[in-house]
Amino acid sequence: MVEVNKDQCNKIGKILGEVDIRPSFMNREFLNFDADRETKLRVYFISAAICHQTYNLVNKPENLFGWDYLEYGFLRMVRERNPMLHPGYLSICSVEDLKKTCKRHFHMMCNPSNCTLDRLDERASMLLEICHDVRKTITAKFRFN
Repeated sequence: MVEVNKDQCNKIGKILGEVDIRPSFMNREFLNFDADRETKLRVYFISAAICHQTYNLVNKPENLFGWDYLEYGFLRMVRERNPMLHPGYLSICSVEDLKKTCKRHFHMMCNPSNCTLDRLDERASMLLEICHDVRKTITAKFRFN
């Protein structure tokens, strides 16, 4: 069971309240793309779920590295209406399905074999496990309320 540490949240909030964020930072396409709220939530959730140790993630022709490249790849998924972003898809796909999707969206020079998003097995497995846990938690909550 997860518990919220309110004292720690307040400490973090105070620190973040003093951070000065450039207004242009919030005008990025990734934060303002055209989609319904649920699709945006899935994009943000999935991209954050696989965003760890992305120092090898690079697209030199586009001059994109790490998180910037993740944003680029997920925006391509949105534009192409990739099934990974549709409700229920992650409950029926496999690790191999997710790896293929990532290779198609995180490669250089239109060649999926040049995918620089490494550790795809780990990322795909972790994402499927997270989605399973979220689905299980939501199901249990609605079953008992």
